[in-house]
Amino acid sequence: MVDSGIYDRVMNADGDSATPSADDRSLRRQIEELETELDRYRDQEKLIADTLSLATRHAAAIRENARRDAELTLRKARIEAAERKGTAELDRDHALAELLRLRRITERMRSSLSTFLASTVDELRREGVEEEQVSNQTTALEAALATVVESSRRTEVRDRVEDGPIGGSRHELS
Repeated sequence: MVDSGIYDRVMNADGDSATPSADDRSLRRQIEELETELDRYRDQEKLIADTLSLATRHAAAIRENARRDAELTLRKARIEAAERKGTAELDRDHALAELLRLRRITERMRSSLSTFLASTVDELRREGVEEEQVSNQTTALEAALATVVESSRRTEVRDRVEDGPIGGSRHELS
């Protein structure tokens, strides 16, 4: 808005008190239009500043929500990882216990078979069966006994190799 007193003082600065001319009126209208346009630009500037401020606050809120969501997701993932680790450790412990149980059974079977074969060989020798027959059966039984003993040794070596470091430490299974 034009302050007509200022306009009049500027227009009449040379001391001329005459009525404003057509040029003066045109300039006055032009000034009023420019001031109206300036007010409109100031309103737009305020609107833009308010919008920017709102957008900045909204972006900060979105970042904060994303941070909280990420923390929650991370907490859930850590809990699930701990649960899975516990389950895996239990499964491993159960598997090791089963392996020990099976090894004990295998060793008992080997021992029983070895005892059986040795007693059978002794019985055959005591029965007085013909020398050749006893010799053939004895050779077969001794070969079977040797195979069982060799198999047992290979299994023990393989088991030791398979029992290599677990979790950074060596587990002895007997």
